[in-house]
Amino acid sequence: MELDSSNIKRLINIYQHYLKKNWRILSIRFMTYAYMFGGFCFMCLLFSYNVRIAVKPLSYFAILLTTLCAYIFYVIVNHIFIRFVISHKTLLIFDLLTFFMLICITASDVLVENN
Repeated sequence: MELDSSNIKRLINIYQHYLKKNWRILSIRFMTYAYMFGGFCFMCLLFSYNVRIAVKPLSYFAILLTTLCAYIFYVIVNHIFIRFVISHKTLLIFDLLTFFMLICITASDVLVENN
């Protein structure tokens, strides 16, 4: 199929029909991905800010414990509610990226403090 003006109009009509037919599913998926990305960004920014200003012995442990509990809650909510909307592989990718991000921020803070 060549892409001339009539075929482009046909493709646009097909796409509009698809959007009209599946707008609920697409909007739910969009909200799901927005929640997952927002949760990732929220944990990343909150943890990286709090870990830098924490007093090291006791408050550092409290921030690590709070963030670990928030991460576990995030994973549980994802695997209870979100797994019905998106694939399991995508859930695992977001969970592993969040976990590795938390480890990297902790390691970078420890390395900066020791130097």
